[in-house]
Amino acid sequence: MPQSEKTSIVSCDAISHAFLALHQQDGFETLPPSSLLHPSVPMSFVMSAGLIQVENELEQIVEQTGGRFAFTQPCFRHFDVKQVGLDTTHLSLFHMSAAFHIGCSERETV
Repeated sequence: MPQSEKTSIVSCDAISHAFLALHQQDGFETLPPSSLLHPSVPMSFVMSAGLIQVENELEQIVEQTGGRFAFTQPCFRHFDVKQVGLDTTHLSLFHMSAAFHIGCSERETV
C-alpha cells in the first residue's frame, strides 16, 4: 500500500507575513490594512477588492513610501456570497495581497 503524502496547512497570517517579508527585502514599505468599514463609504462594506485605502490616499502614500509599498487587506466579497460552498472557486472572506511600484518606468527596476 503506497504511503500517503501529508498535507500541511499554512495559516492566512503566515502567508501574509511571507508576502510582506519578501517585498520588504526588495525595499517596499509595509502599509497596515484598512478596516472593512471605511469612512469614505459610511454604513457599507467596501472591501470586495481590498484597495480602498490606496484609492483614497494614493498621493499621500506615494509621498511617504517613495512609491514602493505592499500590504495585505482583509476582504469581504458580498456579491457572490450565495456561490460560496457550491464550488471551490468562491470565497467570501479572504486577504488580498498587493504590492505597488509607482513612479518608475525603467523595466530593470519594475
